[in-house]
Amino acid sequence: QRLLISRYRARPSRMGGLVADLLPCYPPPGVAGRVLDVGCGSGERMRRLETAGWECIGIDASEPAVTSGVEKSLDIRRAEAAALPFPDDSFDAVLMSHSIEHCQDPRRAVQEAARVLKRGGSLTVTTPNGASPIAQLFGAMWVNWDAPRHYLVFSRSSLRNLLIDEGFDVIRVRGSSTGWSWAQSVQYLGRSRQWRNTDLVVNVVRLPAIAAALFMNFSRYADEMEIVSRKV
Repeated sequence: QRLLISRYRARPSRMGGLVADLLPCYPPPGVAGRVLDVGCGSGERMRRLETAGWECIGIDASEPAVTSGVEKSLDIRRAEAAALPFPDDSFDAVLMSHSIEHCQDPRRAVQEAARVLKRGGSLTVTTPNGASPIAQLFGAMWVNWDAPRHYLVFSRSSLRNLLIDEGFDVIRVRGSSTGWSWAQSVQYLGRSRQWRNTDLVVNVVRLPAIAAALFMNFSRYADEMEIVSRKV
């Protein structure tokens, strides 16, 4: 929370600003404004952003998630990413954290994000990277394929091209993996092949997987990615 507050100060400390900029799927550093969280779940990210000075609205297709957020006094509404119930040019930032892959029509979802954003507003998308080496290594056992809940898993280039096609200027592409998917994929693989000690293997690889995934976030090979763009 302190890092987020530092991220949106007019003059953050040098070290605090650098570390805060690593936090995934938040609006880029700058003055806090009005943000829409698409696929916000129960609203934990919204709560942190409100504390950091943002005016937050969230949408989610899940009624239990909306109910949970409302019980926390958050402004969460039930809606779909492809049909946002907001007027044009009404937000300074839009977040899509692990939600675009759940959209039946991701292009339409990006178009709606562009519509509700003010000119110069930011769209931050975090999603699995289907072209990553880890995805290819695990094949069908890679947890982030997650069919049928995930309709489409992008590569870095395909998502970047979609954003550019819909009028965004891509300003940053980086990894955002925590290593969770590596350990979960090992578990899927072990169970599919009926390993006797699957849980033991998963526990052994968990910490090295986290370390390796965080290191790979600084390369193009991470199995999850964050793309930050601005409406032109």
